Amino acid sequence: IVPAPPGTYTITHTVVLNGVAASSTQQVTVEPCCQANTVIPDGSLASTVGTVFSGTVDIQGQFFVDDDVLFQNCQVFMEPGAEIIVQGGWTLDIENSSFTACNGVMWKSITAENGSTVRIRGSYMDDAESTVAALDGSVIWVDETQFHNNRVGIGIPDVGGTYNNVACWVSNSTFYSAGPMPQPYQGQASAVGSQGFAAVDVHNTSLDFTGGNNLIHSLSNGIVGHSSDLTVAECQMLNIQPDATYAYTGNGSGIYANGRLGWNTLKQQGYGMNSSLPSFNGCRWGIYTEYMNVRSTDNRMMDMGTAYRVDRSGYREVDILENQVHTRYNGIELRANDGAAHILVEGNDITFGNDPSCTACKGWTAIRVTEGNYVAPDSRIQNNTIHFLPQYASRFGIGLFAADRWIVAENDLSLVNNAFNRTGIWLNGCRATEVSCNTVSSSDNAYPVDAQAAIRNVMGREPLISCNASSVCWSPVPP
Repeated sequence: IVPAPPGTYTITHTVVLNGVAASSTQQVTVEPCCQANTVIPDGSLASTVGTVFSGTVDIQGQFFVDDDVLFQNCQVFMEPGAEIIVQGGWTLDIENSSFTACNGVMWKSITAENGSTVRIRGSYMDDAESTVAALDGSVIWVDETQFHNNRVGIGIPDVGGTYNNVACWVSNSTFYSAGPMPQPYQGQASAVGSQGFAAVDVHNTSLDFTGGNNLIHSLSNGIVGHSSDLTVAECQMLNIQPDATYAYTGNGSGIYANGRLGWNTLKQQGYGMNSSLPSFNGCRWGIYTEYMNVRSTDNRMMDMGTAYRVDRSGYREVDILENQVHTRYNGIELRANDGAAHILVEGNDITFGNDPSCTACKGWTAIRVTEGNYVAPDSRIQNNTIHFLPQYASRFGIGLFAADRWIVAENDLSLVNNAFNRTGIWLNGCRATEVSCNTVSSSDNAYPVDAQAAIRNVMGREPLISCNASSVCWSPVPP
């Protein structure tokens, strides 16, 4: 069929069999191609069409990099579903260039095959399903680059459960969504919401995201790791809020990591708990993990939903240390970590329960532990400072439910409203839990609440409650 001008056409198919005609119709849309000085047709080889590009370039389908290729000072238009495939042994360099979708429809990816190298510097990478899809054995280097309105910025895809040995370095780069997302290309399997899914989405690998001065904002997730070891530092996560299109556990996390199929570790470090530069700001979840070893330190986390949620880290180690946390809901949630080898929540400064929608809810907790009474041999909450707020949502300081052999020691809890703040430290159904040398105080004595308590133990066994100081007080009920 001779190529037709852009537009939507109705094609009629007529088949005549034994003198009887049967017809059917089909609508076909011909997308307009972007105008460019250089056009790279579908299926082209770099060794055939060229290796150095500048000016305007239109890539119409699959472009195979079978030689070292340089895009320098280019404006590159990617047709719907277009893909650059960098073959083993070759290098793709992108410098001071922009890659954008043609006609508002996503392009697929820059796919780095085993033994290939992709280097991107000082460029603008927009509108891809996965801007870089790094396969096992590839090398990725990114610096001073902006990733905008991509479903995924940098991805290491799941290729069947095998380990992906990818060298990835990212520095001085920004990942974000703004304005309408491009539409999926024909045949695209992944869903696209009103913002990008994640800046980084990796499977079965070890990711070092410590290049420095990286900013991730206005996405559904920041960094997502599946069965992967993650090391993250010198990175800001801002305005990470869940997009319902990407419905799954942990959606809306600055960092989400799931190590269910392996023995994986997340190591994350911020700029300092008192730094003027927050590591996390405006996220539904700061760090959300399942089946992971976790070490997270030195963060300033502002206007969060919940700063930390750590689930199912049995037999693993968890350290949450020296963070300043301001949350709307729970501050730190530890759920179903029965039998963890080591859990330490220490040196954190937590202000919690700043939930304006909570006018008659059950309220939130600064540090909440929920388990099933399976012994935790080395689990401690100690030397934390907890600030209540004078509103209904800020209810319980430290709450332990069905926890076994935890130690809660040397924490400082400051209640500020006897009408709304309910309990400093609350044990419910716990066994052999020690609560020692904590200070629970209240600056309010204006309203009597019979249910208020500095320390409360409900249906527990063998508690050790000692050496605590309390000044939770209220005015006597008038006669």
